[in-house]
Amino acid sequence: MLTWDKLLNQTRRKELHGSGESMGTGAGRTEFERDYDRILFATPTRRLADKTQVFPMEENDSVRTRLTHSYEVSNLARSIGVRLAFEHAEAVFGPDHEALQVKRNVPSMLAAVGLAHDLGNSPFGHQGELAIQQWFHDGNAGKEIATDFSEFDGNAQTFRLLTRLQVLNDQFGLNLTLGTLAALIKYPSVYGAADKGGFKKFGIFRSEETIVGEVWEHTGLAPGLRHPLAYVMEACDDIAYSIIDAEDTVKKGYASFYDLMDFLESFDGSDAVISRVANASREKNAEFKSANLSSRVTAHPFCAYSSPERAIWIATSGL
Repeated sequence: MLTWDKLLNQTRRKELHGSGESMGTGAGRTEFERDYDRILFATPTRRLADKTQVFPMEENDSVRTRLTHSYEVSNLARSIGVRLAFEHAEAVFGPDHEALQVKRNVPSMLAAVGLAHDLGNSPFGHQGELAIQQWFHDGNAGKEIATDFSEFDGNAQTFRLLTRLQVLNDQFGLNLTLGTLAALIKYPSVYGAADKGGFKKFGIFRSEETIVGEVWEHTGLAPGLRHPLAYVMEACDDIAYSIIDAEDTVKKGYASFYDLMDFLESFDGSDAVISRVANASREKNAEFKSANLSSRVTAHPFCAYSSPERAIWIATSGL
């Protein structure tokens, strides 16, 4: 049975291998808060600024990159974590929620996994993944490596990056907590396994099979079994790219406010959230019109209504 004391495991992999804290830098912070800080200041996070989100080779710096997308996913995840921890702690985390410090740990963990979830994505998005897959399909590497990389995926590369590649002077990567690593795993199966656990693809390269085994053992998870907070992270990713990133389509002139409204209102009206969003958007547009602001002006990045506020409201309405 899954228990939150294991799922929120604050042990780091170095501790499992006999190496503890040496510099005393954790004073005043929980381990999950430190995870977020480590990811924020890490070089791979800054590299996301050079990776495109929706539109490649974009000169307009208001259009999103993987970095801005990750900031937004992190923000959404933290906001939902705050509501879970402050408003639903007893129901979600049980009677020991105070001892688990969920009010500090859950928002911090969700912010960390939201920020880190795309670190392993290749340049040029899914087209970049396809290029890597094709190169290995063409026999440009040894058989064992090629089996993994012929189905290269950014999710598996994220786990490899965080647990092995960064920093290079040891074999522990960023040495994140086991709880954070577990919540990052979107597809909980190792490449080549007989069963993907019902998910559409593998999520861990075989080179990290031993590492993920440690993570699962100490968090109570197993192949095919996701960390509960991984579902929150995935939902926030979906919200970000399906709602917030839609603004970039308007900024680029590929669609207008009215195109988006037509799309929303094409549903049969049975979805209460869609109806509320459409009605609220129409009301806000009427306000802009009364102030003599055109849709072209309000679509400008310096005038646009706050995307995070809209998305957070959509994400948490009725929670």
